[in-house]
Amino acid sequence: MASLAVAGFACTSDPGYKGRSSAEWIGQLEHGTRDARVDAAYALGHVLELQPNVRRVVRALSVAVRDTSADVRIAAAGALRQAGERARNAVPGIAEMLLDTAHANVRRTAAVLLGDLGRYDPSRAVPPLEQALFDKNPDVRIAVGSALGRLGRDAGAATPRLIRAVADPDANVRAQAIDALSRVGLPHDTVAGVLQLGLRDTVATVRIAAIQAIARFVSDPRQLAPLLGASSTAREPLVRLAVVNALSVASDDSAHKLLQRAAKDFDQRVQQEALHMLSSAHRPGDTHSMGEPSRSERCLYAGARSTDKC
Repeated sequence: MASLAVAGFACTSDPGYKGRSSAEWIGQLEHGTRDARVDAAYALGHVLELQPNVRRVVRALSVAVRDTSADVRIAAAGALRQAGERARNAVPGIAEMLLDTAHANVRRTAAVLLGDLGRYDPSRAVPPLEQALFDKNPDVRIAVGSALGRLGRDAGAATPRLIRAVADPDANVRAQAIDALSRVGLPHDTVAGVLQLGLRDTVATVRIAAIQAIARFVSDPRQLAPLLGASSTAREPLVRLAVVNALSVASDDSAHKLLQRAAKDFDQRVQQEALHMLSSAHRPGDTHSMGEPSRSERCLYAGARSTDKC
């Protein structure tokens, strides 16, 4: 019993930061100058990184997301990420940050944090994100689309607005909306049609997002070659490379023919990727083993936006 008590104490003890207790930092967060409050918020984030069970720290930061200073609100919201599910009660306050019309960076930070913490309270995170999909700032809209995508099926109610966002004037917003649709959209014809529409976008990065989204969205890999055949001859090498990557899970004859053609592509990256897909080192996704991933696949798994950045 004594050992259990010690373990329980260790799980809730206050590690402090830079020689100061959490209580001291909380006092500074509540009563200090703006810069002092920002420093305190960052310090309390470090406390939560070491010990996310310090409830009074979570409570203090949850109050601070409504601070009069934009910088304090950003710092407090970022610190709460370390608390995970314990920051559930802070979700409404972070959502209110999306209404700060004067500071786009506050709204963008709120969207990012709701993508991280919203799964603990989706009913209060998703509706504000839906509204923010039409924010006047494209960087905020991108962050909102990313957040909804990370929330996955919990953000399914946002599907109609994400479909509208595919027509956004900003290409990066369109690409993010397409990516999110493949993660939150239900498998019905409307969503599938919107994703295919992305294949005809005038901007290559949007088409790449559509290719990746379709590969994620379709339930039968045999559908990939018919859907992506036209994109396999695109002028941009990165679009053709995205098609090759998408076909990594397909093993039907149509996909094999596209990969054989790609193995003769004039772009070396496309060639190498296609040859890897055709080799015995790479087993298609419908087998028990995925085999050895290619360099390009490893880049995509690591979250790179495009393979030219790896």
